[in-house]
Amino acid sequence: RARLQKIIAQKFPKSQWFTYDAIDSGIHQRAATQAFGQPVKPVFHFDKAKVILSLDCDFLGGEDDAHNHIRKFAAGRKAGDGMSRLYAVESLFTLTGASADHRLRLAASAVGRIAGLISTWAASRGAEVPAPNRDFESQWAFNCANDLLKFGKDALVVAGQRQPIEVHLLAYAMNSALGAIGNTVTLIPTDKNKNADLSFEKFERDATDTLVVLGGNPSYHLNFSATQKPKSVVRLGYYEDETSEISDWNFPATYYLESWGDAITSDGTRVPIQPLIQPLFGGMMELEFLARLAGEKKTNPYDIVRETFLIFFPLPSDKNSTASIDVLLSLDFPEIAESWKKLLFSGYLEGSTPKPANLPSDQLMTIPRLANVSAPTKDNLEVIFYRDAKVDDGRYANNGWMQELPDPITKMTWDNAVLVSRKTARDLGVANGDIVEISLNGKKVSGPIWTQPGMADYSLGLALGYGREKVGRVGNGVGFNAYKIFSGKYIEAGATIRKTGETHTLACTQHHWSMEGRPAVREANLEEFLKEPEFAQEKFHGIEPPVVQSLYPNPLD
Repeated sequence: RARLQKIIAQKFPKSQWFTYDAIDSGIHQRAATQAFGQPVKPVFHFDKAKVILSLDCDFLGGEDDAHNHIRKFAAGRKAGDGMSRLYAVESLFTLTGASADHRLRLAASAVGRIAGLISTWAASRGAEVPAPNRDFESQWAFNCANDLLKFGKDALVVAGQRQPIEVHLLAYAMNSALGAIGNTVTLIPTDKNKNADLSFEKFERDATDTLVVLGGNPSYHLNFSATQKPKSVVRLGYYEDETSEISDWNFPATYYLESWGDAITSDGTRVPIQPLIQPLFGGMMELEFLARLAGEKKTNPYDIVRETFLIFFPLPSDKNSTASIDVLLSLDFPEIAESWKKLLFSGYLEGSTPKPANLPSDQLMTIPRLANVSAPTKDNLEVIFYRDAKVDDGRYANNGWMQELPDPITKMTWDNAVLVSRKTARDLGVANGDIVEISLNGKKVSGPIWTQPGMADYSLGLALGYGREKVGRVGNGVGFNAYKIFSGKYIEAGATIRKTGETHTLACTQHHWSMEGRPAVREANLEEFLKEPEFAQEKFHGIEPPVVQSLYPNPLD
């Protein structure tokens, strides 16, 4: 794809390539590049960390590459091998916060302030620092900093994708001061993202003539209406959705399991994407679409992928090794054929994982200054937009199995809601199911209230991905569309709410909070667990759950 992108840029020098994702995970790479002065991206090794500080980073849930983070984090939580300790500072109640040993409930805009306190002590490297104030937050930050200092290079600080870049720079400054770079954080070289500075405002200003959309849905994610659209809109997409409705040309895209392609994994390894089946409905693969757009002679995605990987293969040693790519592919060279077969069989290009970037060993970063942010109040609420655990950014909204899946925290199905803490609900006079109108920056959206223990006070949690208007018979009209008040910032202050007087019934799989006679909580510290690993079993509590006769008895019993 990147190779075809360069060809298109050469043939159409005035064209611009915008990359947009409603859930922006590119901030990790942008912050690392800014922090260390060269194009790098981080790879976090949670398995090597003895102490982890999460700054509003749900690395076990909503962050990209969570499957790798979960596996590595679990590897470091083996009780007999020196169990790691997790500190979490967050506003929403997340899977990472639920797994934390020490969790600080805090407004999302105040995470930077606490990070600044911790970094002051953590970057001291044992020098004398001012004693903390007596308030709980300062004491919490001081104890966390002492733990980070104690383990030094075996500590890890991670910032969440919702947080501004200044908080990410603070995290890298702490990792650098602790000596964690190269141990719990590896920085690998990457290509400079030329589109990193292309803002949505620039997109709106420059996309006036012809807009080509590859799989995106700007009408939904960006509230891109028909009156804003350029003269011509060409769209390659999976579905008839909000964007296809305003497009002048629609091309059906093949599903990714029907497509040839290539990709780079989170650790930099190059991999081929191979189709499992032939396209069922005769759609067009993205590589073919780009090749035809560029006017290339070769439009077969299989040939395009093979040609892309050719530069990594060992070339023949005879005189034909200087031949062009077309000649090399057209002739029967055993070396190339064997390398291609090995690539497809292995599923990755051997030796393609980049080595860590060369960085000065004594590099100390400047700690960025954070702007003073006023604490949210009931008249000045803070809104946190987050990725939904089931429908993601809205792409899975028409999947009934995903809609039916309970949210891992709220246990809610078939809906999103306005998440608030218990104190916030009391102060605002709202209860579960009350529909409220949220006003933010002159925009409004309405949704039902859901009281969520563990939320920061005077914060509203809004899940993105719902309220689709044209997605299919399953997903149409499910939930409310939080994108209507979303401007690209995941943390916004200045919101107000108003009760509409209407109510909405929310489906939840855990309403009654009863354990059917069993203890509500079973917990033990590490020392107790090592003495009795099976402490949570029924026999250690002397209470057996009651036998309840089934409503549908087995006639064979």
